[in-house]
Amino acid sequence: MMIALIAIGINAGATLAAPVIISHTVDTAIRSKDYHAVWVFSLLLLGVYLVALGGSYVQTIVMGGVGRRVLFQLRN
Repeated sequence: MMIALIAIGINAGATLAAPVIISHTVDTAIRSKDYHAVWVFSLLLLGVYLVALGGSYVQTIVMGGVGRRVLFQLRN
């Protein structure tokens, strides 16, 4: 259950970080026409989304296992 809570925290943090990265990119890099920074922030955003995907996957797998164990215990 603790792994699921950690995965939820990672997923939530990554999901909340994405709009911050996007707004920072728009406010600084695009405004000053620094296209190298746009690419760097795009790669950073891709990394954040991949971390969120991994956290969501782990959360789904672990919580599915927890649900199956609870149902098994209830049936017995």
